[in-house]
Amino acid sequence: MTKHGERERRRSGGPRKTHDRTMSIGPIQREDEAAIRQLVRNLQDAQNQRDGKLFASAFAQEHDYIAIHGMFLAGQTRGENARVHQRLYNERRSSVVGDYGEVEVQLNASRIRLLTPEIAVVYVQGVFQKKGQPEKKAENIITAVMQEREDRWEIVSFHNAPVQKRQEQVTGFVIRIEGVDTQRGGNEVINDVPLIGVFVNDQEAALDFYADKLGLEKVQDEAYGSDARWITVSPAATNTRIVLKKAEKEYEKAMVGNSDGAPILTLSTDDIHAAYERLKEQGVRFLGEPYRYPWGIGALLLDQDGSPILLQEESSER
Repeated sequence: MTKHGERERRRSGGPRKTHDRTMSIGPIQREDEAAIRQLVRNLQDAQNQRDGKLFASAFAQEHDYIAIHGMFLAGQTRGENARVHQRLYNERRSSVVGDYGEVEVQLNASRIRLLTPEIAVVYVQGVFQKKGQPEKKAENIITAVMQEREDRWEIVSFHNAPVQKRQEQVTGFVIRIEGVDTQRGGNEVINDVPLIGVFVNDQEAALDFYADKLGLEKVQDEAYGSDARWITVSPAATNTRIVLKKAEKEYEKAMVGNSDGAPILTLSTDDIHAAYERLKEQGVRFLGEPYRYPWGIGALLLDQDGSPILLQEESSER
């Protein structure tokens, strides 16, 4: 019997009965458990050290990843994982750094369940707490499918989720740390709008319009799937990101270029007339001159696909 076969026999506790669908795989071997727990420690160390490469090293070369805000990245590569996480670690607002200074991350593999001798489901409990103030914390839970390949355990599927807020808790989401109030002062369920999406026909043309003509800052431009990109832009001095999403499904395509429909975005400016003239010089198409509304002054412009955007100035004194 080969070394691998002997190892498999020991894991299963004896000869395998392939016809028995309810057979028990048996207890995990000590060396496998140690390797899996080391992967979890690597994830923890990577987050505390803000090391995207170390974080991604726990994953298979190609893997599925569901982020804590629900974004599904199917077939993400290890290199893409490293780049995305390093960018998150370098930003002030992230699930690792948070809004209120550095936090310390603790990850613990609470349960390891073997599905086959080479595949395991691992449940990881995460605690994010403010350094020096352990009472200010939030929790998340990770479900990871790990597979042993060539004597190395690696993550092939990863789902990160916040722990649901209990009645006595202030929050269950890692970006808001328990016991710390924002400048807005409350314990609201919704406290920010970090991400909004716009469907476009051509992502490169959209990036040219939103970044070069409107002057928004390009924040991210990463490969996403087989033929799309994850592109986000942001107005200066704000935390809101606009995702320029490629319209692929029929209902998504139907939302693009409807100049007679409602605005897909509302953008704010301090001086509507100056912005109107400047953007016209940049070749931006408007449906009319600035017009007074009850809440201020606004003008409708069209993006590269003909989708309407409302440019507004809230001041009513002009």
